[in-house]
Amino acid sequence: MVSGFPAVERTESEDFKVNFGLFTVLGVARTVTEKQITWLLEREFQLANARIPLPPSEYELGGVSGGPLISWFESPHFVSHHCLSGVVIEHPDYKNNRDMPPIERLIAIRADSIAESGKIV
Repeated sequence: MVSGFPAVERTESEDFKVNFGLFTVLGVARTVTEKQITWLLEREFQLANARIPLPPSEYELGGVSGGPLISWFESPHFVSHHCLSGVVIEHPDYKNNRDMPPIERLIAIRADSIAESGKIV
């Protein structure tokens, strides 16, 4: 599960109250390396009646960087647990990359690659 606060969802009321508009999506990691986890939105494999709806196509994700990537793990005996697996560091920039076909994906730095100081090791 990935979550964050995209700038396009932020609203400000007349009394200056700000709503940051939480973005949450479920997906499957496509690539896991020593440093990164890549999550790819594959619309053709999504459930038709999912409880968490899909974002619109080419949804502007600017602002989700720094958001958590929470993973769900299951043992061979069907014991499951969730844990922080990474922090989002990159998302697609659809507006400035019109010369390439859009790829709906997020990249997270693995949590075990982040030192206590916050430095990526």
